[in-house]
Amino acid sequence: MRGSIEFTGQAQAPSIDVDAIDEHGRTVPTPIALEHRLAIRLDDRELATLRTLGTAPGPLALGWLRRQRIFGSIDEIVAVHVDLDRAAVTITSRLLRETGLPIRGQADAAEQLPAPGGTGTAAAGFGLAGGSRNPMAQSADIRPSPGARLSEEVLHTVIDRAGSSDAGRAIPDALPRCTLFSNAGDSRGEILHFAQDLDDHHTLDAISGQMWLDRADGADAILHTTAVPTPAVVARCAQMGVPFLLSTSGPTQTGLELARQIGITLIGRCRGRHYRVFTGAQGLLRAPVTALA
Repeated sequence: MRGSIEFTGQAQAPSIDVDAIDEHGRTVPTPIALEHRLAIRLDDRELATLRTLGTAPGPLALGWLRRQRIFGSIDEIVAVHVDLDRAAVTITSRLLRETGLPIRGQADAAEQLPAPGGTGTAAAGFGLAGGSRNPMAQSADIRPSPGARLSEEVLHTVIDRAGSSDAGRAIPDALPRCTLFSNAGDSRGEILHFAQDLDDHHTLDAISGQMWLDRADGADAILHTTAVPTPAVVARCAQMGVPFLLSTSGPTQTGLELARQIGITLIGRCRGRHYRVFTGAQGLLRAPVTALA
């Protein structure tokens, strides 16, 4: 039990060792990623099937569902059950628990549910057609805290820790990664949550789902991702309520426009001691320049 939500389940093994031959002709045991099928079920209906490392199936399913914006609050969910034998996560709505009616009985909820937009296969029965809803429209009603500030010292700490080998990554290969850092008090720069998966969107969903489960608003957090900041990525950051989005890549033009519109401080090309502030420069407190003697 986490808060008022029943939460059961476990993680899958993310990798398996296989024999590979190196440049010297030697046989070397080498870990490679394991792909797992994961079906997401809401009440009595399967909504999508994802391919994932399986390190955080419950939060991943919650984050995927949060992105669809069917529920206005995590309190509308009463249970999350991970069944690895059936390769499924079942989300139970409060509506079903209290009335016996599945969420699909609500016409407005059914109309809200978009196709997964390339992250899975939607089930029939919801009248789904086309891709995900426009991220610009999704973000119209979400704004991170305008007064948030990030010091350059913490920025460098986050970049260093996100790129280090001990950042908590599931397997050593350069698969997509997403890390949530604290920007609060003495814990600034510390890792709050880490996700690595086969797809950038899965890592973001896993972080978002865990935050939703923890009822964390994200105002005192920093999101670091290896994903290109497209409108979908920026919208996800805004949905989490996180005011600072850091990426190892630069944004797309439409991602830049959305970050500027929402008020997110977007910092890209974060590598080593280098970075580029694309939007929200007022949110970064730069260290004073010291003249050389």
